Formats: sequence, C-alpha cells, structure tokens
Amino acid sequence: DAIRKKWLAGMPPCDTESRTLLGDFSPQSFRLVANPTQDDSAERLPETLRSIYGPTMYKQITFVVLLREPLARAQSWFYYGHVPSTVFQASMEDQLSLAANGWAGNPSSSAVWGSYYGHHLGEWLKSFDASQFLIVPFKAFTSGDSSGICQDLSQRLSFNMECGTMTTHRLAFGARHPSVEDDTTAEFRQKWGEFFDPDKELLVNLLAQGHTQGMGLAAYSGKAGDVEDVQKWLEQSW
Repeated sequence: DAIRKKWLAGMPPCDTESRTLLGDFSPQSFRLVANPTQDDSAERLPETLRSIYGPTMYKQITFVVLLREPLARAQSWFYYGHVPSTVFQASMEDQLSLAANGWAGNPSSSAVWGSYYGHHLGEWLKSFDASQFLIVPFKAFTSGDSSGICQDLSQRLSFNMECGTMTTHRLAFGARHPSVEDDTTAEFRQKWGEFFDPDKELLVNLLAQGHTQGMGLAAYSGKAGDVEDVQKWLEQSW
C-alpha cells in the first residue's frame, strides 16, 4: 500500500472532465522480471504493476515493446555508457560467460540480460493479456512506416494522436561506434547466436501465439499465428 501511495503521488491530479494519457518511457522496465534462477531478490515489475492497478484497471494499460536485434542492442547499450578502457567484444564475452553459468551476479545490469526478450515477454504475459501489447521491431519504426505504427497505437489507446510525417526516429543520445561486424569476430557472433537461439525460439512462439490473441505486431503482414511468418518478419525488421 505504501508503494502504491508513493506511485500515485507522482501522478498528475485526476481530471474527470477530460481524458489524460500518461506514458512511462523507461528502457529498463521490460527487463525488470524474475530471472531464470528464480532469485527471490529479483525485481518483478509485472507483478508489482498489476497489484498497483488492481484486479480490473490493469487491463487499461497498453505496452509498446521496441525490439532490436539482440547483439546490436547490446552494442548500442555498451557505447552509450562506454568506458574508454573497455572493449566491446571482451566485455560481452565476460557477460555471456556469466549468463551461461546461471546468470551469476546481477543480471539486471547485464547487456546480455537486456537482450533476453523471449524470457522477458514470457514473464510479462503471466500478468497481462497478450492483447495489451504492441510489438515494434526497431527497423520497422526507424526505417519503415512510423506514421502507420503511430496510428495503430492511437487506435489501441482510443486516443487521438497526431501521426503525421513528424513521427520519425531521432537519435538523441547517439554515440559513434563501428558496425557489429567490425566490432566482433565471426566466431564470437556464432557463440552469441547459439546462446540466444533458445530464447529467440521462445520469443517467436510467444509472438505467434500472442498474435492470435490480439497482440499487435507492427507492420506484420503474414498469416495470423504462423511461426515461420513471424520469425521472418522479426529477423527482417529488428
């Protein structure tokens, strides 16, 4: 109850005459879930958020999940907070080793953990309905029909949004860095891929199943619930 009161204190006053749309844009929220070791100290945002909203109001939340290719996301994260004395591949090798050994240490601060999308989405779907999610692959927004994605979101929210040509991707805090291919060896990329393959399979299956239950897949034109079509869409768009 104390957490709920503190959370409400940060909200604007409730206006009963007009509707106000509130959004939280923290990039950390998606990964604040129970880790595979089921450590009791793990942060579990889905359960907390649902308990705060209560047994009926939790259905009013809409989640937008932006997915970037896992290694590319990890590289972007690395250079955003880059320490000059560190090297990207060496850092990822250390983190991948910890993850492969039962997520030793604090996984929530790991670039590897941040890209573990299948597990994360599975945890969120334990607390919220698939129809509450709109999944947006990174390139589908940055290089695709961002205005159309905005319109989709507007419809889901039943809230009028200005989705014109100004709905574009802007790199506000970018850091220049090499391409993933220039920053890593083929051997490392294979090792990374082998580690993430099971999680990617889980993610694709969750997306395919979720799509049949009302989950939005931005710019998806394949068959409803088709695993192969969903995987192709994801690999081409993230």
